[in-house]
Amino acid sequence: MGLRETILICITVGVTVVAVRVVQYIRSFLPSKGRNIRNRIQNQQNNRQIDNSGHHYAVLQGQRVTRHDVEIRFFTGIANCMKVLTPMQKEEFKRHARLDEFAEINNVKDVLLLLSNENIIQPGDYDKIIEWLKPDWFADHEVYRRIIALVRKLNQAIEDLQHGVNINAPYEYDALIIHTDNDREAAIHFRRHLQHDIGLSDVRAIIYEEFHSTMSEMRALESVFDRCRYIFIYVTENFTRDDVMRYFEEIILTDSLYDKKKNYRIIPVWSTKIRVRIIELNPLAGIKYWRFLEGERNINDLYVTQIRRVILDGREKYPDPLY
Repeated sequence: MGLRETILICITVGVTVVAVRVVQYIRSFLPSKGRNIRNRIQNQQNNRQIDNSGHHYAVLQGQRVTRHDVEIRFFTGIANCMKVLTPMQKEEFKRHARLDEFAEINNVKDVLLLLSNENIIQPGDYDKIIEWLKPDWFADHEVYRRIIALVRKLNQAIEDLQHGVNINAPYEYDALIIHTDNDREAAIHFRRHLQHDIGLSDVRAIIYEEFHSTMSEMRALESVFDRCRYIFIYVTENFTRDDVMRYFEEIILTDSLYDKKKNYRIIPVWSTKIRVRIIELNPLAGIKYWRFLEGERNINDLYVTQIRRVILDGREKYPDPLY
């Protein structure tokens, strides 16, 4: 990357940060009715079932997924992070967990599974794993923060399992399409466009109404970056008047600016050649969907090539949030 490109990226990020802060400051003086405008759908028939032993499990995409399945996956990630610990530190961890009598267990993943089997840790109580660790054990504090993030995701995944959310497939979607209620049909057409017009037959995209139907606004905010590679914001004049969606967009945009793992994953979709004036989104190049609407529909056209590249790049850069 050349000096010029680096300077342009820095300027764009700086302008976007300032724009978000200005909008949030202005909105702090406005009535907050938009925060509670809609009571969206929050309940869906649970996919929960009970096996012969009395354990809950969910059937997700035709596969039976249990709490044990979820724990193995996340415990493996946590164990990978804890490889940097010395044998003495691992023994101290076991003592904190009251497992020092099991001297023969050296694999951290097996230790965690035993803790679960003994109900020393269980759903809603996985934070004990963090309590038994000492931050100064980790020379690289990013590794310690990664463990914290994995424990939080584990808590969330178990809760989602009880609501039939597919936690068995990281990055369920290539893209989440954020839209207003008035733009729902347009967002569906855009999703159909991604699935049929850009030369990829397996694009997984979901509109916000469907993504959000099984969870609250706050749960959607917490899980969006873990379940979706990109967040496409379908921009029209309607978006400027929808307080709820603007609030959601501002939060995830701010979040992405301060977390390098979320940088450049929010992409506005410009549906008209003349851009709608949204101060925090205007500095972003985005997807010029209007080019397709105005006739750039050949598989080799510049627009189609670019959006196909976006989807493929996302799969390469974000293969799995766990490892």
